[in-house]
Amino acid sequence: MDYFSIKRTSSSSLKQIDIESGGSPLKYKDYMDNIDNESEETTSLYRGSMIHKYCEDPDSFKVSECEKPSGSIPGIIEAMVQAGSEFTDISLQYYNTYGPNLYASWSREKRIAKLRDGGKSEDYYNHLMLGKESVILTKAEKQMMDGVRESLMSNDQIKHFLTSDEFESEKDILWEYNSEYGVVECKSRLDKVKITEDVIHIVDIKSTSLPVRNFKPEYVEVGNKRIYTNKSAFIYYKYYRQMTFYYLAALSVLLNKRINIEDAHQNLPKIIVNFIVVETNPHYESMVYNLSLDWLYRGIDECEKLLGEISWQHKNENTNKWKLFRKETHTPIIDIP
Repeated sequence: MDYFSIKRTSSSSLKQIDIESGGSPLKYKDYMDNIDNESEETTSLYRGSMIHKYCEDPDSFKVSECEKPSGSIPGIIEAMVQAGSEFTDISLQYYNTYGPNLYASWSREKRIAKLRDGGKSEDYYNHLMLGKESVILTKAEKQMMDGVRESLMSNDQIKHFLTSDEFESEKDILWEYNSEYGVVECKSRLDKVKITEDVIHIVDIKSTSLPVRNFKPEYVEVGNKRIYTNKSAFIYYKYYRQMTFYYLAALSVLLNKRINIEDAHQNLPKIIVNFIVVETNPHYESMVYNLSLDWLYRGIDECEKLLGEISWQHKNENTNKWKLFRKETHTPIIDIP
């Protein structure tokens, strides 16, 4: 199954229709109409998948002499390889991505020299083409993977999560959510999961260039509200909602049916969600975080709202044209303190 080519709602596509994340119905529709836009999710899943595979079998990876080019050029080349483009198309691909104003004052020769980055761009293109047949790492990537693996495998709890036969690895689940407006077809890829009648245990691998302790949100109480004081990826990327989405997917497997929000609130198996968080910069610190039920229920509420919005949009797309939110989803008025 080619997970990324399947046109279904994923945890990443939810934010495209989430007002709080700058989303809108048209952004969601555009995202779904252009499945290649899943590159952000692909990058996240790819990193977690590579870390897991490297921990299991580092000898299966090969190392090349390639160095990554600078700036945003690697992302352009990665998109070209994914699309099957020739390296000579790099200028066109860059223009199509960033528009005619990119380096507008530069001569054509200077722009091409910038894109080629002293030959590194073509080397990186060839490096990725080799990687289509086998997993190829640059020297820098190999050094990072070695440090990450040593950190993860020296932690007994993390080592258990990564190597135990209790968990299924990279489990792809195609599932359906039933809202009051209709059915939403969904998909999820879980790093590690155990699904039994007694427990749903989800383990997700997150890599970060920031200190691992920044993953946990910090806050101060102001009246009845919590004001978060650090730039936590957990809050910014709404990882709690991603894990809730994964929980709904696992629940659909356990119940073997199309699920609704009532299923998520039933007295079902014990729910455990763990994040394995590891730094990709020296000293490659790693930690395990446990997701509290409060965050899970917050994620359930958000998933109910957003999946309901998606099903409403599909039901009314002929008259609404994906231009307006349903009345229940009003545009918030935001106070600027």
